[in-house]
Amino acid sequence: MFLVGGTLLGYSQHWISEKPSFLYETLILFIFGTTLIYRYLYKVEKPGSFVQLYLLTIVVKLIVFGAYALAIIMKDSAGASANAIFFIISYFIFTGLETGFLYNRTPTSKK
Repeated sequence: MFLVGGTLLGYSQHWISEKPSFLYETLILFIFGTTLIYRYLYKVEKPGSFVQLYLLTIVVKLIVFGAYALAIIMKDSAGASANAIFFIISYFIFTGLETGFLYNRTPTSKK
């Protein structure tokens, strides 16, 4: 995974000052969460309910991932900035991947 490789390379080259202490846990959460949401939404048969379910999964994901981010900040307050930056970058990358994969499921993309 290029995200972990880039982080470790940046740390070894001193581009970033510290390695996120929850690097692997955060990555596992994003892989599991994105896979679960993708598999659930890919099986939706009704195109009309797809958008509503997708928006619902976004809300649930924000709540769960927000609670996780709060927990890692509370657990490691000294490394909170490194963990938060890695979390935000991971969130944008995985949300972009999820949106790109699910775009093919929308009725307007098949025109």
